[in-house]
Amino acid sequence: MRHIRNDWEILLKNLNCHKEDLALLLHAILNRIILNPPKGIALKTSKEREEWETTFAQNYVSPLIKNFTNTVTEFRVKLAEPQGNSNLIEREINQTIQMDERYIREHLLRLWRSIGTMSFQGFRAYYNSDIEKHETCFPFISIFFRYFNKLEKVKYLWLIVNFVQIISLRLGYHVSQEKAREKTFEQFINEESNKGESEEIFKSLTSNFNDFANSWNSVIGDVDRFQCHELQKPKPNISLNSPIALALVELKDSGVYLCAILEYLIRLQNLFLQVILTIPIGTTKALKFLEETYSIPENTASTSSSRTNNANSTESPTRYCLQSLKIDQTKQNNFINFQWDDNILQDSDRNLEVGRDQDITYDLQRIEIVLACRLVFGKVHIDTLNDSQAYMEPFPYHMELFRGCMRILGDIKSSIQQQKIPSDKIPLIMSNINTLSCDNASELLSSLEILFCFVKRTSIGNKEIKILDYVN
Repeated sequence: MRHIRNDWEILLKNLNCHKEDLALLLHAILNRIILNPPKGIALKTSKEREEWETTFAQNYVSPLIKNFTNTVTEFRVKLAEPQGNSNLIEREINQTIQMDERYIREHLLRLWRSIGTMSFQGFRAYYNSDIEKHETCFPFISIFFRYFNKLEKVKYLWLIVNFVQIISLRLGYHVSQEKAREKTFEQFINEESNKGESEEIFKSLTSNFNDFANSWNSVIGDVDRFQCHELQKPKPNISLNSPIALALVELKDSGVYLCAILEYLIRLQNLFLQVILTIPIGTTKALKFLEETYSIPENTASTSSSRTNNANSTESPTRYCLQSLKIDQTKQNNFINFQWDDNILQDSDRNLEVGRDQDITYDLQRIEIVLACRLVFGKVHIDTLNDSQAYMEPFPYHMELFRGCMRILGDIKSSIQQQKIPSDKIPLIMSNINTLSCDNASELLSSLEILFCFVKRTSIGNKEIKILDYVN
């Protein structure tokens, strides 16, 4: 009974139907078996059993589920007979009584009728009703169904990246590791709002934080590893009282949770787009916007079996073109932001024949084009940073450069030609240093750190350039 109940529930889901309709379908299949019984053969091997099951599905099941509504309606009509004092109105609404042309004209059944509801479940059941044909003609939809549960997770990627970039821009080089572990998101929002004395800044930061927190909490349960290491449990959820260190990119300590989430979501987007690119050119109109022609050099074309008869011309074959960008080069519309909306199905048609009101013909070509525009148009493959597996630059903590790169001065010396300070200038420099307060010295050192960081990360093309010109 557990097996039967389990199969029953799966059939209800896959066929998107009511229990009564499923029961009628099973009776229709049984009736088909009675009218045309299968050959009685003994099945002695698993291969024979699989072959029998395939033949059975082709002869008794597939013909009936290709148009499920039509099968159920016709079988219901066969079973329906006058039942004494049963309610006439109820029978008319159910549309199970047999009606002649005169009855149809007088009662205008095409105008007054119950209709089926378009839904994702119905759309999937319609696609699966003739899956071999539909997968050939509409391959994008097949991939969409395969990745549907994951695609709705990818919408959180931009919300996380956006807030991480905001907090990095505001706190980079200004907060130490120790402070980042102590300061909460609530304190960060309040301090940043007080700087500008603006309620708009407070509202904006609060809104961006709420999006970030909701996204983090929705995804963290799906992430168990970062690279080859398991994440420590319990995995943290985000609230206003959480430390800001959780939103700072760092390949160690608490930063690995953010890195793991970014890696998980980016790989989902990249994998989906990579699979889309495996669809053969020309098999779907939905990806026309990705197609581009390119020329083959003449010496290459001359050895190609597809070259034209004109020896001086070359073929211009077509290929898919998908842009690849790093995260710091992306915009919001480059990320997949998808949530199912039944309006996608609005161009589908209902069958207006009497008794066929639950039968919906989904416009698969139109649906495929809409889905491709939402999921692929303008989207990019997200690349890692050069010579690393990371997708975002590590957060620059205050004074971290001097601690993490002890040879920074030597590296700068090798990049920028050094000039000895004239002896007459040394007393003037020392007198200026002596007049600096500790606070000013700390600010000067912080600015020097930023300058060193940029010099270390960029290539100095002209060693004669002055530092002020380089900064500008």
